[in-house]
Parts: sequence; structure tokens; C-alpha cells
Amino acid sequence: MSRLRWAAVAAASLICVLTPSAAQAANSEPTVMTRNLYLGADLTRIVNAAPGGLPAIVTAAQTSLGIALGPNNFLTTGRGTAIANEINAAKPDLVGLQEVSTFTSAAGTFDYRDVLLPQLPEYTVVRDDSESTFGVPGVGSLTLSNIILKRNEPGLVVTNARGANYATQATFLGQAITRNWQAVDAKLGPKDFVFLNTHLESQNDTVSTAQAKELIAGPLRSTTPVIAVGDYNSGPVSSERGAFDVLTAPNQGKMRDAADAGLTCCRAELLSDNVSPASSLTERIDFVFTNPASVKTLSAARTGVNQVGGVFPSDHTGVVATLRVP
Repeated sequence: MSRLRWAAVAAASLICVLTPSAAQAANSEPTVMTRNLYLGADLTRIVNAAPGGLPAIVTAAQTSLGIALGPNNFLTTGRGTAIANEINAAKPDLVGLQEVSTFTSAAGTFDYRDVLLPQLPEYTVVRDDSESTFGVPGVGSLTLSNIILKRNEPGLVVTNARGANYATQATFLGQAITRNWQAVDAKLGPKDFVFLNTHLESQNDTVSTAQAKELIAGPLRSTTPVIAVGDYNSGPVSSERGAFDVLTAPNQGKMRDAADAGLTCCRAELLSDNVSPASSLTERIDFVFTNPASVKTLSAARTGVNQVGGVFPSDHTGVVATLRVP
């Protein structure tokens, strides 16, 4: 073989070897996760008790509190540990948590953060926003929060943590529900992107659709790629699908449903139940949305699908996706 031909072959071989690495270096491949922790009880019974006045509301609230801190307890059932194990196993770069719950009653304060966060030594809270606080006289109060977690790794830089309440809100027993969104600017490797987490209104299609439109007009408008995770309480097989429709419409939100890994919601109130029809997942409302279309999905999966220690970790599954951001 002539020296000239040998040089050409060697050069071609070198290109073949280097091209995949060069292509990989030109992209970011973040792994992201959305996880609803579940407050531990169905609050619908409290709303249904309202016509009976305060005594009926108190009785219903006591029942819900007893379930949340009893058979569905985030600590004693191992639910918190199971969810921590999901996160530690998947190793997402960024996590959006919903229904991070704090119960305050005569017995004291019980905060999901105290259970979950110490079991996540590789993660830091970069945004923590309370979305709602409900109180019933003589029983106590419940505060729900959304949190963004960042994995502690040298290649991931997070800045400009921000958030806001939606202008359109529902009420619960006359108390305002302050649903919100939160976001950060992230850089993993060579590429920048926006990571957003939210929890839209439940069982009120008009309100959740209006909130989705606020997202489209506000934080989803970006010159860099957007990854938006959360519990959207709306989906393609849900009776409330207005928010999903506007977010994914090509002439409106333009978001891509990037992690269709199966149904994600909602289990029976009692997480030990794995036999009744109510224990089956029937909706897909927990999403990883992306924009523009050039953001590709490399893998997607659910977490928390099976019971651990006799209980499901949550009434939702988690969703994890690895993406390629060009």
C-alpha cells in the first residue's frame, strides 16, 4: 500500500473514531425526573362535608389527617425511603417534586423534607415554593410545596432560580389555592436550557387550562431549549385535558410529550390497596415536555410502579427521561 493511500485510510479511520465523540461533545444529555410525593389522603371528603357545616368539615379533616399520618405515613411506611431510592438509582441531574407536604397539628409538625432530603446526599434544593396552605380549626393545617433539586456534579451549573404564582387560581373551602411554577437556567456540558417544574390545578379543567396558557405566554417563552416537568393534572386520556391540549398544540404551546412511558396516576387513597379497581392507574398526567422538536428523547421510564413494603410509594408514579439537547 502506498504511503499516500495509507495516509488516506488512516485519516478516514480517525474520522470514524472521533466523529461520535465529537457529536456527543456538541450536545448535552441531561436526565430529568418528575415526582409527586402524594400528601397521603384524599381531600375530596372535606369538600363534600362542607354542606354539613364546620362540625362535618372537622370530622372529615380528622379522617384525612389520620390516613395521611397513619397508614400512608411518609416516614413509617417507608414511602419516603422508597422515593429516595428511586431518585438515587436513576441519578437525574434535575428533579421536580410536587406535593412536598407539611402537616401542623396539636401533635406537632411533620415535614416530608425531613424524611426525604437527608436520604439524598447528592442533591441540593435550588428552589422551594409553597403553593397552598389549608387549615381547619381544631384540626390543623397542611402546606403543599414544589421543589427543584439539583444533583451535585461539577458539569452541571444552575442559575437564576425563579418562580411565580399563576394569576388564575381555584379555591378550597373559601381558601385560596396558590398554584405556581418554578424554573432555573441550567447548563450541562456545552449547552444551556431552561428546567421548569409545576403542579397545575386538579379537577378543574377551566383553571388548569388557563394556567397552562399562562405558562405558554410566560416562562415557556425562551430562546434556549425548555424542559418542563410536573404534575399537570391533565392528559391525553383524562377528562380534564385542556391544559395538555394547549401545551402540545403546534400553534400554541409547541411542547413535545417527550416521555410517554405509560399511565402515571392515580392509585387508591390507601396505598396498601393493590387489588381494588381504584388501585389501578388510569391517567397519564405527569409529564416531561420539551421544546423545540430538536430536543430528542434517549430513554424514558416510570418509577414507583410497584409496592414496596406493602404500600405504593405514592398515588402517582415518577417519570424519568434522558434527553439530548442540541
